[in-house]
Amino acid sequence: MSGPTTARIALLIAAVVAETAWAAPAVSVWTQAQYGEADQSRRAALQEYEVRFQGAALGVAVQPSEAWRLGLSYRGLQAELEQEGQELLQLDGEFVRGTARFTSGRFAFDLGLSHGRVEHDQPTAADYTSTSLGADALFGYRYPLQGTVVVEPLLQLRYARSDAERSRPLHEIGEVGIGLRWTGHFQAGPGRLEQQIRMMALRDYIADAQGTTTLMLLGEQAVVSHPARPRRHSYQAGLGMNYYVGDFTLGARYDYLERSDYYAHHLAAEIRYAF
Repeated sequence: MSGPTTARIALLIAAVVAETAWAAPAVSVWTQAQYGEADQSRRAALQEYEVRFQGAALGVAVQPSEAWRLGLSYRGLQAELEQEGQELLQLDGEFVRGTARFTSGRFAFDLGLSHGRVEHDQPTAADYTSTSLGADALFGYRYPLQGTVVVEPLLQLRYARSDAERSRPLHEIGEVGIGLRWTGHFQAGPGRLEQQIRMMALRDYIADAQGTTTLMLLGEQAVVSHPARPRRHSYQAGLGMNYYVGDFTLGARYDYLERSDYYAHHLAAEIRYAF
């Protein structure tokens, strides 16, 4: 093989290797702890009760390009329902959730799909199992303001259904909502602190009046379904902070959900490592 030909092949191989190295996707792993409390007021035949949530999640995210970010997570959630100090029901759920995020200029689109299995442990009745399916989409358009502040109008769609064994009725929720997200960041010590405020108003276009009390995922939000005709509107507010130091990210989030005399508070703490 001639010298010039060998040199051209060597240069081609070097270019391919360089291109492959540049295109290697960024990967991050994260873990999250969750805790929450909720209250359901009395509505018609539905007695009031209190709920305690707790759980943990583990996930991985891959960024194959600047525009796309893909994620997969597993989370275990437990909810205990009590009425006047007496345990009514314990729910143990396992959920797998896949996410995709696309950004282009000021436009952003998030898609989520989830599947779960929930065990219902009832002290005074037979136990049973339900399966849960969920899908959600979030559209946003970013408007940069002064400094690092960005305001983002949001359009959200959320769907979830739970199907139980023993011919119990399924339960469905189908919501469309609008909202606003505010983000800003600044240097803090050796890292960067990012703050986020989000407010949403949603309308349930299914408003299922049947079903049983069960644990479901509405997007990232864990809720207990309502086995009575709900009022169609719900409201959600959230406050989050992330602190970026090198390859590590420490995050904390608080969410409030109000739906059909159902008031829920959720706290989450997260640690993420990118490599």
